[in-house]
Amino acid sequence: MPVSTKRQVSLTVLSPEEIRNPLLVADELFDFADIDDVRRLLWLWLKTSVTGGFQKQLGRPEREAILELYEKLEKLVEAAYLLQQAKRS
Repeated sequence: MPVSTKRQVSLTVLSPEEIRNPLLVADELFDFADIDDVRRLLWLWLKTSVTGGFQKQLGRPEREAILELYEKLEKLVEAAYLLQQAKRS
């Protein structure tokens, strides 16, 4: 994936409180699932995406968990960006 040029960044998924304290996002992720469960869900997500078996191999609870994990990872990416920018300042 090419590196993008500098542009205005829009934080779209973090709450104002999470923008002020990005480490809350990590707490939220690991309140959702422990590290082993996150790894298991990531592997399940990857495996079913690559094999095309998302609808056939996963039940509704697993699909919902993967969607929730995606939302939490999206927030984690924004939080990591804020921490990286604070470190650069």
